[in-house]
Amino acid sequence: MVEYLRPIDSHVHLRWMEKKDHLHFLKLGFKHARAVGLCAVLEQGNTEPPMTDEKIINERIALVDKYRKRIYHGIHIPFTPNSTQQLEAMDLVMTLDNRIVSDKIFYVRSTGSGKIEIIDTEQQRQSWTRKVANGYKGVTFQHLEDGNRFTGDFDPTSPITHSLRQNPESELVQVERQLGFAYDAGFEGIFYIARNGH
Repeated sequence: MVEYLRPIDSHVHLRWMEKKDHLHFLKLGFKHARAVGLCAVLEQGNTEPPMTDEKIINERIALVDKYRKRIYHGIHIPFTPNSTQQLEAMDLVMTLDNRIVSDKIFYVRSTGSGKIEIIDTEQQRQSWTRKVANGYKGVTFQHLEDGNRFTGDFDPTSPITHSLRQNPESELVQVERQLGFAYDAGFEGIFYIARNGH
C-alpha cells in the first residue's frame, strides 16, 4: 500500500524585519500553509537580517515555533562570500537539529543586500572546492543567474520589473558555469536549482 505524502513547499519567503509588522509574513505564511494542507515549509534565508549564523537562526526558530504548530519548518542558510561563514554554514546544515536543510547560494546580485550574493566567479569556484574539501555532500539550493545578462532596469516601486529584466539566457549561462565548477571540484551532493519561471 502506498502512503499519501502531504506536500512540501521548498521555496518560501517569510519576511522578518523588512516590514513594520515583522510577524505579518510569518503568521500569514503558516496560516496559508495549513489551509492548503502543507506538511512542511522550507524558508529562504535572505531575510533582514539574513539568516547567516547560528545566533540569528536560533532567534528565528524560536519565533517561528510560536506560529508553525504541526508544520515542519526548515531553513536554507545563505552562503556569503566569507570563507569562514561558509564553513560554519556547512557545519550547521549537518548539526542544527535538522532545521537547516541546505545551504543557499545567490550567484547573482539579486536581493540588493550585498551581504549574501557571491558574484565573483573565482569566489564561486572556491565555494565548490571548499564544500568538497570539507566532505559536504548535502543539498546546495541555488539562485542561478548572471546579472551581466539582465536586460532593462529594476524599479523597486514596480516589483514586476525584477522579473522582466531577467531572461532565460542569464539563467542558462550561470547554470552551465556552476555545473562546471561543481563537476571540476568533484562535488557529490545534491545540486538544486531554484528556477524563476522563465
